[in-house]
Amino acid sequence: MGDQDKKWSELRKGTSSFLHRVLRWLSYSVLASSALAIIVILALRLVPTSLGWTFMAFSFMALASSILGCTNSWSSWTCCYGLYTFLLIACAAVQGSVFLLLVSRPASVLSHLGTQRSFSDARLLLKVEAATLLWTCSVDVLILSLSCLMHRCGHGSTCHASNGYVDLEEGAVDPDSKASATNPGFFSRAL
Repeated sequence: MGDQDKKWSELRKGTSSFLHRVLRWLSYSVLASSALAIIVILALRLVPTSLGWTFMAFSFMALASSILGCTNSWSSWTCCYGLYTFLLIACAAVQGSVFLLLVSRPASVLSHLGTQRSFSDARLLLKVEAATLLWTCSVDVLILSLSCLMHRCGHGSTCHASNGYVDLEEGAVDPDSKASATNPGFFSRAL
């Protein structure tokens, strides 16, 4: 059994390393497409209207989540899994909604963006923006599923904000320690 456990451990490490590389490159892809989305909005109008600023804010949110994903996969610093998951879900939902808006009402979006470009140029830039948002949304969903898989298999980062209620007399509790007789945890204390 000892040799088999070693083999499984090596397999898990190799899989984890491969998944970290895949997540890193997918995060780089989201980083590049978010930057492209910001450039497209600025190309439509250098001083954006309120709708343009809204689209840019969504792109900056995707940019932040991709930077967080890049730093999670190549450094020893890891962020809270819940925060990262929330950012990925929010980015994917917003980008999917904006994509549907750009595809279903392009003339209305162009009039609200107040672009000075010709209609054909503005429409082409809007199609580039829609394609970029579709790509970013799809990759965010893929990153979300892979990071959930990694977290479920025990390869991901976790939050260690607190380990439940601790009496002042007991002192500090190591967040990595398991529940025991000296540290029964929150739920056993509540009962």
